[in-house]
Amino acid sequence: MTIICAAKGPDGIWIGSDTMSTLDGGRLPIASKWEVSLDGTIAIGAAGEAAFRLLLKARFKEIIASGDPFTISRAWRDLARADGWEGEPHNGRKTFPVRALMVTRGRLYGMDSTFDFCEHDVPFIASGSGMDYAIGAAHILRAEGWVSAREQVTRGI
Repeated sequence: MTIICAAKGPDGIWIGSDTMSTLDGGRLPIASKWEVSLDGTIAIGAAGEAAFRLLLKARFKEIIASGDPFTISRAWRDLARADGWEGEPHNGRKTFPVRALMVTRGRLYGMDSTFDFCEHDVPFIASGSGMDYAIGAAHILRAEGWVSAREQVTRGI
């Protein structure tokens, strides 16, 4: 089960993920499913096919060069296509086995399987097969008065 999440609270924005990945039917531990720019202004977390996370890791500087979430998603998609990923047709669009979250300039974005980013005006977002658990945990924590973004991320995972 994959969980990537980001929360916005009085203590700033916090990001997190689980630390297991599946590749070729096996499980392997990884440090994080997030990549963060050296200056800390952009963070992208990926859920789905490990190859997309590895592409993000290998070409991160190139992917985030524009700094604009929508241009970033197109750069990542174009690199995936250049790497041999064609995508599967769905309702007239190509979909890929990846979803992502991005945090930049104090804003939270979600990316769907077509590489379209959408800004979310909510205090907590998650993606991956375990996202419902993380969103449920964050909702309960906020209902019980836990507004710390750090607590929502660490307890949500």
